[in-house]
Amino acid sequence: MRHERAHLDLYLAAQPEAPRRELAPARVLRVSHLAALLRQAGTDADPQLAAHTLAGFLDVALVDHLVTRRGMPLERVEAGWHDLVDRLLSPCRVGRTEP
Repeated sequence: MRHERAHLDLYLAAQPEAPRRELAPARVLRVSHLAALLRQAGTDADPQLAAHTLAGFLDVALVDHLVTRRGMPLERVEAGWHDLVDRLLSPCRVGRTEP
């Protein structure tokens, strides 16, 4: 999130139009990677749907909107990301002991 924020103009310029956004190779790779990580973690959520939800949260245009137009500190957006990930993974941690 911080990397994309630091290079905002580049990322916004590289975004395809909305109808093609889901087919952009970088987006496909990100969603596939997130789904693989969710499967590996053993989440109870549907890995593909959850991966799209997480990828949507990371959308550079959304983060920019929240920070610049809604006045949210980037730290708040990051905390929201971590909260969402924790909620998706919390069922995986039930019954497991921490190392």
